[in-house]
Amino acid sequence: MATVKLKPSRKSFLLNYFLTLVIVAFYFFVSAKQKVGIEITALVAIISFFFLLEPEIQRFMIDYLLEDDQIVEVKGLITKKKTFIPYHTVSRVHLSKGIIGRILNYGTIIVTSSAGMEGSISMKGIHNPEKYLKYIQKKIGYHG
Repeated sequence: MATVKLKPSRKSFLLNYFLTLVIVAFYFFVSAKQKVGIEITALVAIISFFFLLEPEIQRFMIDYLLEDDQIVEVKGLITKKKTFIPYHTVSRVHLSKGIIGRILNYGTIIVTSSAGMEGSISMKGIHNPEKYLKYIQKKIGYHG
């Protein structure tokens, strides 16, 4: 299998989108009842923009690579930090899904290395995580 490139799913940022919707709805509700100053309007726009932009920044700055012999986490915009965990050093693979993650099929795969220096990689917000969990388990020789 060729290298698989994974990114956090937009589904995992639903809270950001929901908060933006609540803030904008509250702003329109308040502005319909009374006059709202330009400062409040600008503040609402900035906060809403941040909540909408943050997921895209995260998706742009983080890559998870499932290569033939290792898992790689690449983080950063200007400087890139890479964490490598070869499959033969994996001591534990764990899948975590919350209630919304189970409904929308996304979760976090945590891969822990026994080598010490590499530590662990937490692949957050991965769509269809069971598929990639099984791939990793196959690579490490897990037959559970």
